[in-house]
Amino acid sequence: MIWRNQDIFRGSFGLKKLIAGWLFFVVVSGVSIVNAAKSEDTGSGFISAGMTDPAVQQLANEIAGTRWIKAFGYDWDHFEPDPPVKGNHLYTWEKMDQLVKKIQASTSEDLKVVIVIHPMCKWASNPGEFSRIESLLKKAVKPKLPPLPENIVHWQTFIEHLLERYDFDGIEDMPGLKRSFNYWQIGNEYANGNFWKGTAEQYVEVLKAAYQAKKNANPGAKIIITGLIHLDAVARYDEKRFEDIPLRQRPLSYVKHNAGFSKKILQGPEYFDIVDFHVFTHFRYNPLGIQDSVKWLRNILGDDFNRKTIAVTEWTSAMTWFDYPDKKTLNNYLKQGETLFKGSGAGYDKINSAFEAEQARDTVKVWTTMLAQGVSFNIYVQIRDFSEFKNKLWDKYGLLRAKNRSDRSLQPKPAYYTLKLLAGMIDGFDSVETLSLPPDFFGYKFNNKGKAIFVLWKEGAPGPLDVRQLNLSSGLVSLVHIITDQDQTVPEREKIELGRTVRQLPLTDTPVIITGIYGTGE
Repeated sequence: MIWRNQDIFRGSFGLKKLIAGWLFFVVVSGVSIVNAAKSEDTGSGFISAGMTDPAVQQLANEIAGTRWIKAFGYDWDHFEPDPPVKGNHLYTWEKMDQLVKKIQASTSEDLKVVIVIHPMCKWASNPGEFSRIESLLKKAVKPKLPPLPENIVHWQTFIEHLLERYDFDGIEDMPGLKRSFNYWQIGNEYANGNFWKGTAEQYVEVLKAAYQAKKNANPGAKIIITGLIHLDAVARYDEKRFEDIPLRQRPLSYVKHNAGFSKKILQGPEYFDIVDFHVFTHFRYNPLGIQDSVKWLRNILGDDFNRKTIAVTEWTSAMTWFDYPDKKTLNNYLKQGETLFKGSGAGYDKINSAFEAEQARDTVKVWTTMLAQGVSFNIYVQIRDFSEFKNKLWDKYGLLRAKNRSDRSLQPKPAYYTLKLLAGMIDGFDSVETLSLPPDFFGYKFNNKGKAIFVLWKEGAPGPLDVRQLNLSSGLVSLVHIITDQDQTVPEREKIELGRTVRQLPLTDTPVIITGIYGTGE
């Protein structure tokens, strides 16, 4: 199966030491340590697609640390279809009111909501360009246009009214508002020219106006930059490691544009509160992708990295489409993916079982790596298969199994049970250490309320890890095997005595968890 093809992975990347240099990231004796952010903006969540189903919401809430949802809002044009007359703005709030009321009615009040707003407006932008874009791609996502310079002031006024209406301060609030909506993302993935037909400089002007609007209307709100994309490719481009850039993220001209666009945004840290980068990856093929992305962010932001919340508001796992190392892997993925996404055909059960097992493995790797790299909060792309977020590529990447979009008999996948298991152990952790291990071995030590939780695995061929490298005293521990089988809901656990009866811990590409440390002083 393509999701178990270790031969393609082996030898393509090695474990590299990361460079320290930010407030919560230190290196002690070769071990990278991230202290948990002392911020209210922590936890995990899901894209809102599917989250308004009460059954889905209940399953999501069973995962410890579920505190976020992300909703894709609307263009400015939806709220202000006509230009102001003699300085008077006329807004229509029906669509946003409906979205807010739907979220209020179907989600718990303690969930925080990220809402995406686009500065696209017919009368405020270049009319010829707007008409051209409106005539394009009737079925696809249409790129957004920036306002003309003389209309930036109107964009700022709109954002002021938007933030005021949904801040729950009792002043000009939406009728029936029951909680504050304080997290606003200005555009999404605008480094992609298919999503934004403006320059980086034009985006910065949009962002600058939105931030001023926040200061005027609701200083407690948080402005999030457009989600940065493929930062691993950007980092490797800047370091001239062109051979390490995944094929899907090329050509290099695109990476160059992405690098310049992303840098320009980050050079104006006074115009945003939260840095967002997206992680669509397959750890097996790109094990240093997240590390390279965060390292690049630290280098570009400098001291401002310490002052900003770092988030991943869109991520998924086992996404071979973005990280395939060669055409053979891609062709295998597409061939088997055709059967997988169709949901039937010769070999479907075997292909689907293998994919769901790999999804569980990769979910552990990606999620723990994001935490170890200092990501404060993260949002998984979709909680269920076939959500209203209609895109064939994503239809089977939910954590809840579904046959089609109308299917409500949702079944948790191995990745759901595994994430639930890990989150229950790790949520609210005090610190996490990236262990210094031999090449192709990966390991993190989470310290949570005086307890130590190790997450360990080995890419490539299976191999033994000398337990002395974990810096544990001899003692009895609980070895927990993550869930990868579709028929399994409870993880297998076994007690082993490290250092006495067990000196070599056999590891594979399926992560294991060591917890319940006894006699180690933990």
